[in-house]
Amino acid sequence: MSGKGSRRSMSNAKSAAIAFGLSSEQASSIINEISQIASEWRDHFRQAGVSQLDITVLEEVIGKV
Repeated sequence: MSGKGSRRSMSNAKSAAIAFGLSSEQASSIINEISQIASEWRDHFRQAGVSQLDITVLEEVIGKV
């Protein structure tokens, strides 16, 4: 990786692309797709019947994506 160790970052994820046989463009596409899906986690949880109270608690754990 890019010398940033275990820090979460898009550049860190992209720098590991070659290890998975991906081009930078492929990695960017996958990262964008996952980011879009992850940004909708609250909706998915609501549809699964998770209460608003639990979603509020989970926001602190998951982070405000």
